[in-house]
Order: sequence, then C-alpha cells, then structure tokens
Amino acid sequence: MAPKHYYDAPQDAVDAFARLLNEELSAKVKSLLEDKHLYQNVAVEPRAVYNRIKERVTPGYEDWVANEINKLLRSRLPLTTGSLELLPLLVGRAQKPSPVLGLSLPNVRLYCRSSQCSDRDERQLFRPVWYQDSSNELVKLSSAEGHIQLKFDTSVIQLLFIALQCQHCSAAPEGFLIRRENWKFSLDGRSPMEHIVIPNFIPKKEASLYRDAKIAWQSGKNLAAVFYLRTFLEQFARRQTGKIGTKETGQGIMDAYADTIPQKQRDAMPSLREWYEKLSEPIHAADEEAAKDLFDNAREAVERHLDFRRLFKIPEVATEPDSAKEKQPTEPGVHS
Repeated sequence: MAPKHYYDAPQDAVDAFARLLNEELSAKVKSLLEDKHLYQNVAVEPRAVYNRIKERVTPGYEDWVANEINKLLRSRLPLTTGSLELLPLLVGRAQKPSPVLGLSLPNVRLYCRSSQCSDRDERQLFRPVWYQDSSNELVKLSSAEGHIQLKFDTSVIQLLFIALQCQHCSAAPEGFLIRRENWKFSLDGRSPMEHIVIPNFIPKKEASLYRDAKIAWQSGKNLAAVFYLRTFLEQFARRQTGKIGTKETGQGIMDAYADTIPQKQRDAMPSLREWYEKLSEPIHAADEEAAKDLFDNAREAVERHLDFRRLFKIPEVATEPDSAKEKQPTEPGVHS
C-alpha cells in the first residue's frame, strides 16, 4: 500500500478546505441560477467537503484544523466576481496564495429576453455586473447610526442581490434575489420573470395559458398551475370544436373534442378528456398537495397528446365560434 500523503502544514489543510468549499459554493449558486425556479433551493454540505481533506491532516493536528475550519464557517460570506485568494501577511510563510472563504459569483447561461438576441430559445452567457449583500449593509448602518437593531445572525442569514448582463447583446441586466440560511441558498426573486421555453407543438393561440401553468408550477403555486393547464385544455378543445363563446360545460367540450380524433389514432394518444377530469379534482377540492402530485404527470400527458397530433399530421381546425355564426348579418337583398 502506498504511504499516505499528508499536507505539508496544518494550515494547508485549512486552505484546501476553503478552496474546495469555495468551488462548491460557486457551483451550487450557478446551478441555482441556471436550473432552479422561484422558491427552489440548493444546499452545500461543509461536512462532506471536510471529509475529503481530513484523512490528509498530519496526525496530532486534527483538532487544530477542525477548530480553524469552524472559525471559517462562522463568518459571513463575502461576495466577489474575482479571486478569493490572498497572499499571506506573515513573512515567514511560503509566498503562495491563501484562500478566504466566500462566494465567487459565477458566469451563467440564461435565456435572454432582449430583442437584440436573435434566438430566444438559446441560452446566452450572462456575467455578474453588480451585487450587494443587504445583511452586510445593515451591519454597517447598525454600527454607524445605532438605531437599527439586528436580532438575527448575519453570519448565517444573508440576502444577496445580483445583477447579471447578457454578454451577447449587453442589454439591461436581469436581477436575482438569493436568500442564504446557513448552507441553503434559495432563489426568492427575479426580474424580469423567467423566460419559459415550451415545445413548438404547443398551439400558439393557447400558448400563453400553457406558459402560465408552467410559471405557476415553478413558483410553487400548484393549484394555480393545474387551473391554468385545465383552462389551456378547454380553450384548445373549444377552438377545435367550434364552441368558443358557448355555454357548454367543460366536460361536454372535451367529449366533443375526443370525437374529432380518428378512433385508430385516439387509442394511441393520451386522452385529454381523461386528464381534464383529473385536473378538475384538486381544483374542486382546493387540494394543494393533490395538485402538486398531479401536475407533472398531467403536463407530460398533454405534451404527448399534442406531439402525437403533430406526428399523425392532425391539423388544427380554426373553426368559427357558434355564437359568432348566430350574429352574422345577412347580405343585402338576401332574406331568411
């Protein structure tokens, strides 16, 4: 067995921990901004990072290293867009950078809303151009003016504001609000609202309802999500059956829609009538948990149905509403 390689000095183990945790923090915040939605979160595990370095701590210095790491973990995380490496102040130490524990804000890839970006369905590179830690600013005000009382631990609770600018078009930055509680980071706000990419086979006339369903779902508003999705189904079915503006029930509309699909193809497709009924249940019961459990399965079924329409080349029927037919004026000289 190869001999175990120890760090040259106990401080090197502390530095290694700080570098690894800094990398983890930056990667997790990148994931939060790129992959998560409003009120979702990511978490960092300092203990898992410590486990990666503790086996290489020189025997006899384990307690000292653990104490130094605990000191680091009790400090507020500074924000930066640059390096967290500092040259040591002690002349006797080797002149190599020593890391400070903090959050180095990453570049991220997001959808750009600007009209200057030619393809909105392709992510662009955004970089942080401004940032602020409100907890740090409150500490300054508390120290300077004295009338602001802080009855929370600013080392573990931070409210971070970040402005990110598209590097393709340099349009107005987009803003993000991140809340840190201990080692959990949640996305608590963004301006403007997240751009939602939807499949190209979603009918354009009802696409705004489908998009709102996804926005509500991603924001944790489950009942609103199933309501929007059910409304999307009903409005699409009304248009396909020519029943826009009529007083027919949603169930009757969905029955009529099912009859517009040839039987052979209908058997291969998820039933919109069935999913309309399922989406109605948590709405009538005002059951948030049932809506949460249902939405993703319902969305996938709806997308499969519409994709089958595309594959089977079933055209959209832009029929005229029955109510509009009744109101059509007769041509001059023509009597009913």
